[in-house]
Amino acid sequence: MKKIPSQEKHTSQTFLYAGAKALERASYYGMRSILAIYLINGQLHLTEQNTMELYGWFVGSIAFMVVLGGIIGDFFIGNKTAAITGGILQTIGCFLLCVPDIACVYTGLTAIAVGSGLFTPNILANFGKTYLSKMKLADGGFTVFYVSINFGALIGTSLITLLALQNHVFGFCIAGFLMLLSTVMTAFTKTITAEVTTTAAVSKRAEKVAFAIIVLGIFWAIYSYAGDGIFLLVSEIGRNMTRSSLLESFSSLFVIVTGTAAILVWSAFYLQTIWKWALGFGFAAVAFGIFFSLTGSVSGFAVPGYALATFIFSIAEMLIAPSLYSVLLRNCNPKYLATLIAISGVPAFLAFYYSGGSGILSGGGFASLLYAMIASAVLAVLLMILAMKKRRKQPDQSAFSSVNENSEPLPNSLST
Repeated sequence: MKKIPSQEKHTSQTFLYAGAKALERASYYGMRSILAIYLINGQLHLTEQNTMELYGWFVGSIAFMVVLGGIIGDFFIGNKTAAITGGILQTIGCFLLCVPDIACVYTGLTAIAVGSGLFTPNILANFGKTYLSKMKLADGGFTVFYVSINFGALIGTSLITLLALQNHVFGFCIAGFLMLLSTVMTAFTKTITAEVTTTAAVSKRAEKVAFAIIVLGIFWAIYSYAGDGIFLLVSEIGRNMTRSSLLESFSSLFVIVTGTAAILVWSAFYLQTIWKWALGFGFAAVAFGIFFSLTGSVSGFAVPGYALATFIFSIAEMLIAPSLYSVLLRNCNPKYLATLIAISGVPAFLAFYYSGGSGILSGGGFASLLYAMIASAVLAVLLMILAMKKRRKQPDQSAFSSVNENSEPLPNSLST
C-alpha cells in the first residue's frame, strides 16, 4: 500500500455524479418496493401470478437494456446525452405508474426499463472519465459511486415505502420527482469526450478485464449461493417480522459504513487490485464461517454474531465490487467504457440467476454457508499466490495495480 500525492483530490464533479446516481437509485428501488403490492392490491387487481410474471419481465429486461444503452451512448449520441435521455424516460415512467390503467403501467415500466438501461452505464462511464488524469484516485472515486448507490437504494426503499402506506400513487410521484432531480443534476455535469486510441498490449489488457469480470461474477455467485443459508439463518434468529427486518437492514447499513471508511482509505492510499481481491475473499470466508457457526444457535450471541458476520462481509464487498470499474478504466479505451461497463455486469447477473433465481444451485440450506466459506478461502489463497508471483516477475508494476509507477496516465489512453 502506497500513499497518493496530496495534490490529487476528488472534485465537485465526483459528488455531483454520486448524488445524481443516489437519487436515481432511490427512485428506482423505492418504486420497486411498492410495485408488486400496488399491482395486486391496487385498483388493477392483478393476480399474484400475473404480477410476478410482469415483475420478472421488468427486472430481467433491464440487464439487456443496460447493454443496449451502453452501445447507444458510446457509438451514437454520447454518454451525457444518453444518461439525460434515460433520466427523462424514467421520470415519465414513474409518473405513468400513477395512472390506474394497465396500459399506462406497461408503458411506464417499459420507459423505466429503457431509461435505466440508458442512464446506468453512461453516467458511470462519464464519472470514470473524470479520473483519467488522476488514475491513482480511481479506486476511491468508484467507491464513492458504489456507496452512493447503496445509500440511495436504502433511503428510497425506506422513504417511499413509508410514504406509500396510505396511497401508492403518492409513492410513485415521489419516485418521479427524485428521478427528475437526478436528471437535472446529471445535466449540470461536465461533458467529457475521449478520442479513440489504440495500445500495444491490447491482448494483455483484455486478459485483465476478462479476469476482473470473472472474479466479480464468482464473488456474487458464491454470495447468491450462500443466500439460501443466510435466509434460513435470518428466519431462525429473527423469529418475528420486526427482528427479521432489522437483521436484513444490517447489510445496507454496514455497506455504507465500511464504504465510507474505504473512501477515506483509497483517497489517501492505493493498493494493487489483486491484493484487494485476495483480502476480500479472505474476509468473505471469515463472514461465511461465522454465519455457519450460528446455525442452530438460540444463544444471546446469535444477533450480535449475525451483525458481526454481515459487517465483515461488507468489508469484503467494498474490497472487491468497486474495483471492477477501476480495472475497466485502466485497461479499456474510454471511448467504449459504457459498453464495457454494461457487458461486465452480465456475468454477475447470470451468477445471481443460476445460483439463486433459477433454483438450479439453491436449496443447499445451511450447508451452503460451509461450501461458500471453503470456496472463498480457496480463492483467497489462490489470488495471494498469483499476486506474489506477479510481484516477483514484475517488481515495479504488478497486474491490476492502481497506477503505473513509472509514468503518468495518458489523457486519452489508459496506463496499465
